[in-house]
Amino acid sequence: MKTFFYKSHRWFARILALPVILWALSGILHPFMANWSKPEIAHRFLRPQAIPAAVLKVDIEDVLKRHAINRIDNLHMKQIDGQWYYQIIHSGGTNDYYSTLTGESAPDIELALVQQLALGYTGYSTDQITETERLTEFRTSYRFINRLLPAYRVRFDADNQFEVYVDPVTGKLATYSNATTRIQKALFAHLHTWYFLGNESSPLRVTLVSIFIALALWVGIGGVSIWACLPSTFRNGSKRKMRKDRYFHRLIGIVTALFYIMAALSGLTHVLKKYTFDWGFMEAHHPAVESHEFDYELSDFITQSKHPVQDIAFARIDGQAYYRLSLMNRETPGQSAYASCHDGTMLENGDARYATELAIHFSESPTAQATQTELATSFTNRYGFIYKRLPVQIVKLTNSPYLSIAVDTPYAHLSKRTKPSDIAEALIFINLHKFHFADPLSKELRDWLTVIACLLILLTSALGVSLWLRKRKRC
Repeated sequence: MKTFFYKSHRWFARILALPVILWALSGILHPFMANWSKPEIAHRFLRPQAIPAAVLKVDIEDVLKRHAINRIDNLHMKQIDGQWYYQIIHSGGTNDYYSTLTGESAPDIELALVQQLALGYTGYSTDQITETERLTEFRTSYRFINRLLPAYRVRFDADNQFEVYVDPVTGKLATYSNATTRIQKALFAHLHTWYFLGNESSPLRVTLVSIFIALALWVGIGGVSIWACLPSTFRNGSKRKMRKDRYFHRLIGIVTALFYIMAALSGLTHVLKKYTFDWGFMEAHHPAVESHEFDYELSDFITQSKHPVQDIAFARIDGQAYYRLSLMNRETPGQSAYASCHDGTMLENGDARYATELAIHFSESPTAQATQTELATSFTNRYGFIYKRLPVQIVKLTNSPYLSIAVDTPYAHLSKRTKPSDIAEALIFINLHKFHFADPLSKELRDWLTVIACLLILLTSALGVSLWLRKRKRC
């Protein structure tokens, strides 16, 4: 058994030498990308603007009739360069804009909206914009963790080629970077996650990475077994003689073993989940309202509302079309009101009811039932910043493969679906791989712990390679 562990450890370590060294080197990049060299941005969030009822000179119903539009998937309100526009959403990912004052189409106004958002987040000026690009798919510089698509990339001739990615529908900031962090992200994507083999759900990528990580886990276990079975002294008490490189490989290796096995085990569970990667965060279930369903003017709701209205959307509950009014209320943020498009009747508890219908749709289970809804207006450990969308309704379910589903009701969009296995995998990964167990002490400590662990793995691997090269040279 000792011989088996020794030989397998030695042979697999040779195969894994380059991948492990690249994983360790790129792992050191993570604290730099996340904290140490991440650029500053003027604003992470933009203050919403209240919609004045007076600007709605032409009602949405009249706009649809004038332009012969029989159906729209959803609606929002946008203030662009001081003017208000109806933003009509189409399920294909395109948007149309119409002036609320004149009802006229504004076909090129989205670019102005995107640049307005980019300027608002960065604090730069228009003459510093060098490039604007619309993205319809994820790429190395804009990974799936940024969630929002379609999105626009806006680059500035400032602060090391600063870039921001914004979503013209939600108005949210997806991510930002400069030339330095883009290089770091590209290196991390290719060297650590092997993005060059395909996207998150690529079978080739998942299979190859899983095989290599499984071998790495065995190498770690084998190394510990060799250390335990091969003592440094003989039975008679005499000391076993070792070359210095072998001695230090053994000594540092046993200190590193915990980090090594933690990283391999958590990495393997994380990668294996990619076989069933959930692209659901790309899904929206638009209410799709017909033009003949509008019998009540939108401006009346805004005038009668007790709180300022910052956005308008549509909802369909029990088959009926409703206006969804996003309200501005500091005491209870994330509040909304639902009013019937047909007769103006206000719907009680409309957001929870709408979230329930959407969650059951996204659950992909006809027998799913909602047991509880909870409005989330801030990011938490359970619903982190990675999901981008706020506020959301978190709906707990029974008779469904998902424990809960987070729904962005203004945009009828799925934000997060949670299975029991997702919770277990997430806890393993964030604690054993990203060392979040150290967060209560200090996030700075967590970053340094990551660097130290990677350096120890790197040093142990390098010593192992030197042993192998010395043996080859001797042969």
